[in-house]
Amino acid sequence: MLGMLPDRVLERLAHATEVFHVPAGGTVFHEGDLGDRFYVIEQGTAIVLAQGSPLASIGAGDSFGEVALLRNVPRTATIRASTDLTLRAIDRRHFIPAVTGHAAASEQAELVVGRFLGTA
Repeated sequence: MLGMLPDRVLERLAHATEVFHVPAGGTVFHEGDLGDRFYVIEQGTAIVLAQGSPLASIGAGDSFGEVALLRNVPRTATIRASTDLTLRAIDRRHFIPAVTGHAAASEQAELVVGRFLGTA
């Protein structure tokens, strides 16, 4: 969805990112937590768990956290580091207007969320 954004918006988001390091075995967030950031994995791998069951393994270049932000619902999964992780995070106050303020990105975001929630 971020790939749909104009370069100037992407540049603004890049400047607003925060870097987080999560050690192997650590948890980025838990299912049910409030959503505050969107994450992109810069380095490492993580496992996505829902109701304690593994759903997927994700790695460098993958992103997560958009469902809670775009739907204003609690986190729908737990993200646990399989290896040491380096993450880039975009705070809700930057992510929401960037994505929803551009038709193509907003449409793509709805498709991504719909696929995850099983409504698309």
